[in-house]
Amino acid sequence: MCGIAGWLHYDQTDLAPTVVGGMIEKLHHRGPDWQDVYNAQKISLAHARLSILDLSPAGNQPMVSADGRFVMVYNGEIYNFSEIKKRLVKQGHVFRGTGDSEVILAAFAQWGTDAFAQWNGMFAAAFWDSTTEKLTFVRDQHGVKPLYIGRFFDHSIAFASELGAFHSVPGFSKTIRPQAVAEYLEYGAPLGGKSFFDKIDVLQPGHFMVADATGVRITPFVSPLTYDCDSDQDPNPNWKTAQSQLRDHLQAAVSRQMVSDVPVGVFLSGGLDSSDDRQRSHRNFTVRGRCPRNVGNDCVVTRGTFWRSSKPARVSNEWGHPSLCQSGAARRWRG
Repeated sequence: MCGIAGWLHYDQTDLAPTVVGGMIEKLHHRGPDWQDVYNAQKISLAHARLSILDLSPAGNQPMVSADGRFVMVYNGEIYNFSEIKKRLVKQGHVFRGTGDSEVILAAFAQWGTDAFAQWNGMFAAAFWDSTTEKLTFVRDQHGVKPLYIGRFFDHSIAFASELGAFHSVPGFSKTIRPQAVAEYLEYGAPLGGKSFFDKIDVLQPGHFMVADATGVRITPFVSPLTYDCDSDQDPNPNWKTAQSQLRDHLQAAVSRQMVSDVPVGVFLSGGLDSSDDRQRSHRNFTVRGRCPRNVGNDCVVTRGTFWRSSKPARVSNEWGHPSLCQSGAARRWRG
């Protein structure tokens, strides 16, 4: 979880470093490992980094492309970046680091907005093109990573990972949209790409937005009703085949997300999906937790029940929630 923020302005060059510096400071909790601001004549971009891949300074942002044309701030992870990197190397790109940030910046420099549909992951990013003076935003297909964008009276555009960052932007209004409150109480979130505040929108999942002096254009880069299925795959498999395909897809998805240069953990809600994810990833990471009283240090909780695991993960009871443990014998805990 990193934090990104920025301000596309046209006559506030002197004020920009202070404004964007204040925005990213409010996002420090999202990225305590590195924080920096890029300032140019019309654009200011900021990034607060939580280092996951490539812990070296080569992964720091804002990141400038090799030719100096593009500048990027990005929050998320691209799971297939290694495959994309191989294609870019064949195109002549040279990489300094081993992370995904440098890869997606090179991908945007190489293919433009056509690169977005190639990314398998969760992401929210902004790319500044210093030649055309266009700012491009993109958000992942499922909307995992947040991206709020505000348009203000002076035609400036600000963006951030969280709404709180906008309090540093001149012209920001704290006026609450009553409709957004009603939608939140009914559906759990404001609808239609809107936020709780006037003039602050949410970039919809699977869309990118291009902003320049003439205005903004929002375009989908993937359809939520379109699925990338192998052409030779039976669209109506029998029950056993469907089970096998589901296991393969789940295992592949979990394996993709285990790529990391820091220890990996998992949050357990106690439901079937999170418990299945933990079971599929148990060979690759250590679960730490504290077991309930009178229950051994080797138990895992699924909706109040401790289930036996054939291949238990290494367990430490140094810290954590009672559900983050694993048991060699099935036991039930009521607490």
